[in-house]
Amino acid sequence: MTDSELKEVNFFAAQLLNTARQSVWAVNGQDSNTWQLMITKDSLGLAVKVAQGYTRDRHSISTGTHDTAVLKQAYSSYGLHGYSEDYGSTLLNYAATMTTNRKTTMYDLKRAVFQTLTLMLYDDMPATSGGSNAGADGNGHAYSLAYGWD
Repeated sequence: MTDSELKEVNFFAAQLLNTARQSVWAVNGQDSNTWQLMITKDSLGLAVKVAQGYTRDRHSISTGTHDTAVLKQAYSSYGLHGYSEDYGSTLLNYAATMTTNRKTTMYDLKRAVFQTLTLMLYDDMPATSGGSNAGADGNGHAYSLAYGWD
C-alpha cells in the first residue's frame, strides 16, 4: 500500500467516525477540538505497525479478539502506555481476508472500513455472547469509537 493510499483510507475512516461523533458531541455544544479524530504522521505510523504485527502473527479480526502483544508493543514504541482500539489495523486486516484471491482495491478497503465501523457502532456483540472487549451491554466499541471512552 502506498503512503497516499494509506492516508486516503485513514482519512475516510476518520471522516466516518467524525460524522458519528458529531451526532453525539456537537449537538451538546462540545467544541470539535475535544472530540474530532485527526490523522497525523504518528497515527499513520502506529496503524502500520499494528497492521504489520497482525499480518506477521496471522491474526484476523474474524477471531473476535485483539492481538494484545502487538498492540502493546506498537503503542509503547510511540510512548503510549496501554492501548485502546486498533481501528486501522483490523480494518485493513479484515479487508485483506475479504479479497484473498485477488488484488485488494481502494473500494474493497473503504467498503471494509464502512462495514466494520457500522458493525462496531451499531451491531456489536456483547461479551456475554462471545464477543471480546465489547462490554456486557454490547456497546464497548461504540463507546470508544463515538465517545472516545474505553
